[in-house]
Amino acid sequence: LLMLEWLNPVRNEVKSVPSAAPVSFTTKHEEDSNTFSYHLASLPETLKPIYDDLYSFIMALGDDINAKEMKLYLAFARLKNFVCLLPMKSGLKLWVKLDPDSVMLEKDFSRDVRNVGHWGTGDLEIYIRDTTSLARAKPLIEQAYQEN
Repeated sequence: LLMLEWLNPVRNEVKSVPSAAPVSFTTKHEEDSNTFSYHLASLPETLKPIYDDLYSFIMALGDDINAKEMKLYLAFARLKNFVCLLPMKSGLKLWVKLDPDSVMLEKDFSRDVRNVGHWGTGDLEIYIRDTTSLARAKPLIEQAYQEN
């Protein structure tokens, strides 16, 4: 017992409490600007009806769909994610769990992201800017739902 006390002596020291660091609102704002909630709140008025239509469409695909807000994106899943969504000021970015080789890729609409670091689940990235691109994306989203 004496040996343990010698190896791990008990010290009754009073440590000074460091003064609180000043809060930097710029840093906090930068951290918050990288979240799903921030991006959704920053969505332009012209894109809000498109987001609502997309959300409703995905949820109406089946009773087994769950929408889960992650820190960086919104994930739609059955047992596993089949679509992930990131709202941006310029449009809605989707990652769809489909094989990009099975889809005809279109410039400024869809791309293969198998070898690109990205958030969310899925190898096909779809970019929705307007109702026309939303209409083109719906069959791909439905295919991803059915295959997963």
